[in-house]
Amino acid sequence: SSGINAEYGFISKAYPGSTSDKELFIACNFCVHVGLQPGDNIMVDKGFDIHDVVPDGVTVNIPSTLKGGGGRKQYTPAENDRSFALSQIRIHVERFIGYAKSYSLFGTKVEENMLPHISCIAKVASCLV
Repeated sequence: SSGINAEYGFISKAYPGSTSDKELFIACNFCVHVGLQPGDNIMVDKGFDIHDVVPDGVTVNIPSTLKGGGGRKQYTPAENDRSFALSQIRIHVERFIGYAKSYSLFGTKVEENMLPHISCIAKVASCLV
């Protein structure tokens, strides 16, 4: 057992493709919506730098990378254990995203005036995945 307890239950409304991850995180009021409190952990992708916008005491977990690691070719044992534990949860997130993408509900382009409708459709579809 990894000792990690995971729960996922948030689908934001749709935003234009030009919205950065950080802008979306702030705009959808994620911290308040899910009630983040000191001691909570959230997992994000590499490059999703939100450390400065989460409440104090909330840990932001980003997958380890060896880039910028001084030329190292291996993780330390602690980094390896942490990476393994996070990957046990990450696989479920990636599976959900893969299922959602496989249905191609929206094609390649959605007009901005359709965003409110797309948000509703995406929320219902995510429940069915």
